[in-house]
Amino acid sequence: MAGTAPMAAGPAWPAGGYVAIDDGGHFSHHPDSAGVVAHFEYPDEAVCVLDRGGNCHRLVAGERGMVLTRPHGTVDFHWLRHEWLLAMRRFPEDHRIRRVHPHTLATLLADIFETMQLAPMLTGIGGAAHVTDAYGHRYRVVRHGRLTSTAKPRLWLVEVGGSG
Repeated sequence: MAGTAPMAAGPAWPAGGYVAIDDGGHFSHHPDSAGVVAHFEYPDEAVCVLDRGGNCHRLVAGERGMVLTRPHGTVDFHWLRHEWLLAMRRFPEDHRIRRVHPHTLATLLADIFETMQLAPMLTGIGGAAHVTDAYGHRYRVVRHGRLTSTAKPRLWLVEVGGSG
């Protein structure tokens, strides 16, 4: 289809690692536990750390600094969806990939991990009208902002269709 471009694949598919939610409501993706530990200054700064399976982990102070605990349960779907939707409203620049709202924990986790991993690739989509990501989701490219000598329009991806 004319105007459709594939999005570049990330370093590891499917998206893995950890997603952390900090005490300010920001979501961040980390490839491994060392990345999570390095990102935070104190244990309570990370409200929730999730692995790809939806298992909750905590940061705790250890003998040689912070460490990530073993899983201690599964995240609550309603709480996570509320926090995710709230983060998209509060920090729109951090969440420029918009998918159809999920109705299951598995879909929500996939959306969070995948969009967090894809976000850095938004700059490479150029002038395409539609893009398809490495997970098979198709998006319409939406440009926000004006093209001036000092500012470039920001690109957003809005999912077309989707199963939610």
